[in-house]
Amino acid sequence: MAKVLPVVFNSAAANGPPPIWGAIIGSVVAFIAQFALFNICTCAMYDAFYRRHPGWTNVHHIIWEAAWIALSVLFVAVRVVKLTIVAALQIGRIDVPFLAEGVGDLGGFRLDRFPSIFRQDILAHEAHNHPWIE
Repeated sequence: MAKVLPVVFNSAAANGPPPIWGAIIGSVVAFIAQFALFNICTCAMYDAFYRRHPGWTNVHHIIWEAAWIALSVLFVAVRVVKLTIVAALQIGRIDVPFLAEGVGDLGGFRLDRFPSIFRQDILAHEAHNHPWIE
């Protein structure tokens, strides 16, 4: 394992990292942090279905929900920044629509993947839309 990782990361540094590495590493780190925090708090506050400290358990749940709301707001803010960058790069171009394929690609890095994900979702639902059943 110690001989494989330098080869993988050195080749990735030479050719640019594949787009999946960032998602994998970020997901693993987020999962480990969430798992650790949630299990530590749950083990400290619960005994089977009995709440040892009901007040602190309620505070824990409120903090947990607030963190998810903050994550959602952060996600929206990052997408707004990405769309603003794409819009700034596409000012004056009338030959392609704003959310067309290839718009927002910077050197092999795609800023906003949601238009293509949305299109794939629409096609998946339309493929299962049988007119004779409706």
